[in-house]
This record gives sequence, structure tokens and C-alpha cells, in this order.
Amino acid sequence: MYTPEPAPAPEPEPAFGMGSIDIQPPKPAEPAFGGYDPFAPSPVEPKELVTVIAPGTVIRGSVQSDSNMELYGEVQGDIITTKDLKLKGKIQGNATGGNVELYNIHRVGNVTASGTAMLDADSEVEGDVIADTLILNGKIKGNVQVTNRLALEGKAIICGRVCADRLAVDEGAVIQGEIIIGKSLLPPKPAAPARTAPPQAARPVVPPTAPAAPRPA
Repeated sequence: MYTPEPAPAPEPEPAFGMGSIDIQPPKPAEPAFGGYDPFAPSPVEPKELVTVIAPGTVIRGSVQSDSNMELYGEVQGDIITTKDLKLKGKIQGNATGGNVELYNIHRVGNVTASGTAMLDADSEVEGDVIADTLILNGKIKGNVQVTNRLALEGKAIICGRVCADRLAVDEGAVIQGEIIIGKSLLPPKPAAPARTAPPQAARPVVPPTAPAAPRPA
């Protein structure tokens, strides 16, 4: 008796009528211009740090920093920084910085700027001012020493000795004191005060003890 062979099972048809698809991950695009990609985001440069003394803050003692500083509160002591300094609060002491700007402030103490010092019309300093360049529209009661250029705006008043290489005076400015103009006549610029380490407690001095007397035999 003849037995027919079973028919082979049909192969499943691929989805969407397509054959097998080999999916490969996309290759990263090669940068043009010999490895330089003009459309790549530029690295973000870190912002320069600024030390801010907020309004309502009172610091009793000197403040030293190597960053830019802005004062809106009060410092009862000296402020020394190697960068720029903006004074808009109260300070009872000397101020030393790179560029020093004073806004609406009345202070007693010296101001030293290795760069430019600026006083607006509402600022007054009772002390000496030493700077490379000074732009003054306020009032100074003290001596002024400027290595480069001294610019006096209309509301500027100086009561003291003025030494500068160059002088520009607007109408209305007042100088009450001796005026010396010329680089060869300028006195040497004093060095900025060096930072001092905190004082250490003195060790007690122990007096030497006398040698013991020999015992009798």
C-alpha cells in the first residue's frame, strides 16, 4: 500500500515582506578639517571667584583674600586682596587691592591700589591714597600719590599734598595743598603690607636649676 510523504512546512514570511535586516549601530561622524570640529561646543571657561560680604554682615578683624572682593556689609579692620576691590559698605581700616572702587562711602583709613583707584561723587576718604591711576570725583582729606595719571572730575576735592606724573583737572575741581607734577619728582611708592602669620603663644622660659650639692661621705 502506498503512503504519501508529508508536505514540507512552509517557511514563515518576513515581516513587511522584507528579508532579514542586520541593524548596526551608527558610526560616529569623523570631524572635518583634519580633526577639528568647528561645530563642537567650546569649553566653558571657569568664572573668576568673587568674595562678597553681604549687607548686614559685620566682620570684626582684618580680611585677606586672593580673589575679587565686594563689600556691602561692614568690616572693622583692614581689607587686603591681590585682585579688584569694590567698597559699597562700611570699613574701619585700610583698603589694599588691585583696582579699588569706592561708591557712596565715607571711611577713615588709607587706600592703596596697584592699578586704578576710583571714588564717585558721594565718597569721602580721610586718609592717604596711593595708586597707579586715580579717578576722583569725591573728596580726599589726606595726601595723594599717583604714579601715572590723576584725573579730577567736577566735584573732586583734595585737602592735602598731591604728587602725580600727569594731572587732568575738570572745571569745578579743588586742590587745597602742595602740587607736585612730574615722574622724576615723585617719592618712591611704598610697598604693599606683607601678610603676617598669626602670632604664636610664647613658650614659658624655665630658669636653669643649680646642680645638687655632693653628699658628705
